[in-house]
Amino acid sequence: LILIIYMKKIFYSVVALTLLSIAFFTGCKKVNEGPFPSPPNAGSTYNDLAYITPNFPVVSDAYAVLIAVQAYDQKTVIVTPFQNNYEYGMAEFTNSPGSFNSSGSFSSLITASSLSINNIGITPSSTNSYLSPATNYTIGFTNNVSWQVGSITWGSGSTTNAFNYSLNNVFPLFTDSFQNWANNWLPVYPRAIPFVPLPAAPAYPLPSLSVTPTYTPTHADSTTYNLAQVYKTDSALNNAATSYNKFPQWTVPIKGSVFNADTVFIILNDYNGFFYQTKVAATVDSVAFTPSSFAGYPSYNVQTLTLQINAVKYRDTIVSGKKFYFLKMGSYIKYYGATK
Repeated sequence: LILIIYMKKIFYSVVALTLLSIAFFTGCKKVNEGPFPSPPNAGSTYNDLAYITPNFPVVSDAYAVLIAVQAYDQKTVIVTPFQNNYEYGMAEFTNSPGSFNSSGSFSSLITASSLSINNIGITPSSTNSYLSPATNYTIGFTNNVSWQVGSITWGSGSTTNAFNYSLNNVFPLFTDSFQNWANNWLPVYPRAIPFVPLPAAPAYPLPSLSVTPTYTPTHADSTTYNLAQVYKTDSALNNAATSYNKFPQWTVPIKGSVFNADTVFIILNDYNGFFYQTKVAATVDSVAFTPSSFAGYPSYNVQTLTLQINAVKYRDTIVSGKKFYFLKMGSYIKYYGATK
């Protein structure tokens, strides 16, 4: 009888622990479908296994950008790294190509009468940006990407009729494993260049005009010597700081790690005021980050900081006189702060 009671206690403890684990991991999948980008702690819920929205690529001459995203993110929960793989459809339409806000999204967005990707309907957010439903993270991009775009009425009064557009071929990839992403791939701020003011030249009384000078000042050599020592010290400090600011602190490989992409965006974002973005061709060897890269940027919170490497493949087409870009994007996102 004692053994039976003991075994029941173990059984109920295991069941309780299992239910608690299910509740924990289910509750962590809350996603904000608001404007791009969606913060990792949207709705006051810290998303330990978040499905984060990648940042929107900047395309300066586009009236419409429609993106099929295959995203991969890694976050450490306590001490264990977890990786999510998921898919998004993202889109924005604007009357003002080249007009962007601080996060890289278009300003003055408009909407289409309807929008679907692989027959999954997408509704606009309150800011008119489009993000596919958070209830479906597997849209089936592996075989084909097909957009169904409803009619669009532009600010000029012109109209683009409804049309479909399909993309084939493989997605862009960044093949460098998360395991190779160093923990020191973080912003490093530049050192201030020191400035040591030169001392004033020593003052010597001039001889009286009624008296013929009987000596020649001999302080010139000592003055030159003193100034040289100041220059030497100032120059050494200046050179040390300058070298530090220009020296690469970390480097992201590109060529050889990027496949089937035209462009790569590298983005650092803490969703609390710090946003850094650089854009390079997929053919460059690597991107080196120096302290000078982050001169003038605000401080950041490493607990919410993410690093995105977004490999993008472009295809553009003219529809009713407007340039539409249809993108495929492989988005790789690392959270640097371990969460609980």
